[in-house]
Amino acid sequence: MIQYTSIAVPHFHDSFSRIVLKGEVYEIRFSYNNATDCWKFGLFDSRRQPLYQDVKIVPGIPLNHGFCQPPYPKVVFAARSKTDRIGYRNFWDGDAVFYYAEVVDDA
Repeated sequence: MIQYTSIAVPHFHDSFSRIVLKGEVYEIRFSYNNATDCWKFGLFDSRRQPLYQDVKIVPGIPLNHGFCQPPYPKVVFAARSKTDRIGYRNFWDGDAVFYYAEVVDDA
């Protein structure tokens, strides 16, 4: 069974939040771009050095598919939404959820 953990998107256009993934501390950044009307996210190490950034949040697909191997944390970030795109207020109004799931090693 896959365990999903939701992450609350702060009520700001651009923000950093601390997150612990598989025992390691990271910073996750959420930013909203008015010109393109879309949310983006990035993942940074504990010193705010970027691992990946400016990933457009699109519902229903893994957002960091190519970044699930070392040195990146083995988690998949995704979003689900009641609509086909995620607008400015959708996270706060409960119409969209940002989450991650840990990648389980087959051993």
